[in-house]
Amino acid sequence: MGVDPPEWIGIVGIGGLGSLGIQFAKALGYNVVAIDNRLEGRELAVETDLKADAVVNFNDEDAAEQIRKTVGHGGLKAIMCTTDAGAAITWSLGALRTKGTLVEIGLPVEHIKFDSFDLIFQEKKIVGSLVSTKEQAIELLKVVDKFGIRSHITTVTLDEVPKLPELYMDPHLKGRLVMKIES
Repeated sequence: MGVDPPEWIGIVGIGGLGSLGIQFAKALGYNVVAIDNRLEGRELAVETDLKADAVVNFNDEDAAEQIRKTVGHGGLKAIMCTTDAGAAITWSLGALRTKGTLVEIGLPVEHIKFDSFDLIFQEKKIVGSLVSTKEQAIELLKVVDKFGIRSHITTVTLDEVPKLPELYMDPHLKGRLVMKIES
């Protein structure tokens, strides 16, 4: 991404992955703006010791302006978008500064729409990311251990398995679903 700490970065979509992203970014020394339109996501962004420095609801009319005032430089240099929500992905490009980078790791089913004039005349980049190298995974686990990074989990029993799709799609879900199997 070409962004060094303590630069400001944004993380859009504060669920299971986004909340971990905040913790990793803070552990590595970045300033973080957590961005989510759900109350649960905004709450999750500040529940851990490694919490976001600023929290924004992208549905607020002045959300991008709030970010620009907080971080300066015309917006964020990089945003990691962990959601598959097309509106959030499109919004993210507008919160980037000139030559900013959007890293999309959510997996939208529909095509991503964007303002080509904003993308081209502001020289913004959109990149995707999926996997890490073995070495990166080892370094990641060292950070998890050193800083106590943890995921917010909602535990379900084996009897609740038929409800998993419904629970997973619930817009009020916080963190990750974990099935508890007892012997």
